[in-house]
Amino acid sequence: MEDTKEFRLEEISFRSIFIDLLRNAWVILLMVIAASLAVTGVEKLIYVPEYSTSATMVVNAKGSNSTYNSLSLTSQMADIFSEVFSSDVLRSRIAEDLGVTDIEGEISCSIIEETNLIVLRVTSSDPRQAYLIIRSALENYDTVSDYLFSNAVLRTLEDLRFLIARLMC
Repeated sequence: MEDTKEFRLEEISFRSIFIDLLRNAWVILLMVIAASLAVTGVEKLIYVPEYSTSATMVVNAKGSNSTYNSLSLTSQMADIFSEVFSSDVLRSRIAEDLGVTDIEGEISCSIIEETNLIVLRVTSSDPRQAYLIIRSALENYDTVSDYLFSNAVLRTLEDLRFLIARLMC
């Protein structure tokens, strides 16, 4: 037959457990410190900071003074500008402008729904690089977009000079 032992709560001496914990408190403390150091070390090894900068632009038809003039036309132009900012041709122009072979950053462009506004966002591991990429993209987009159409214009709503001041702080 099998000998089975039953676990009974009344046989446990909580006083002896407490005394054992107090005697070995230094071991528990060392385990907590080792675990926190291990977690911190892994976090430092894995974590890569990302810096992002953005610019909001409005798309207008050339010769139009009103933003609300033709929202459907300008929202279609915003789609095209979104493709221009995502194109490899513009990425190579930016790399050429910065004097590097390939830009180390991600350029994304999104359209604010039911408007003619575009948000251009650049993410990089270096804040200065993110700023330089977005500045170069805003300076060089027209060289790419002029081949597609010439009846639209982009105006930047947020001035980038304030962004560099925020990055340097």
